[in-house]
Amino acid sequence: MSEPQRYYFKLLSEDRLAFYDGTQWPPIGKWTARRPNPRVCSSGWHVYPNGKDCYPWFQNREQGVGVYIAEIRGNTRCARDGTKLAAEQARLTHFLGIYRGRWDGFRSRDSDWYGWLSERVRLV
Repeated sequence: MSEPQRYYFKLLSEDRLAFYDGTQWPPIGKWTARRPNPRVCSSGWHVYPNGKDCYPWFQNREQGVGVYIAEIRGNTRCARDGTKLAAEQARLTHFLGIYRGRWDGFRSRDSDWYGWLSERVRLV
């Protein structure tokens, strides 16, 4: 039996605002308010299980993107394609930095993103 994933990725504006709905996330280490019955794209706290799936938030961004490691607790729901997850609660645990690099299209491995993320995750 495999162990459950212990960390996830979260992308926010430089002042910790969610791009989708503008929700302010609490500072690192503090749990979010409980949102029962999470549903992907409609309720709960959303995170990415894999850094390669964070791509939508880079398109047409003039400012940098704050990249965090997060953990979750409570009920969860996963997107059908596995690219994102909604959780009852979440908290940011590490700030990886502000990504201001190149994004070369839909899931392109040529993007600076993959190298940038790999380098920082090794440091956590």
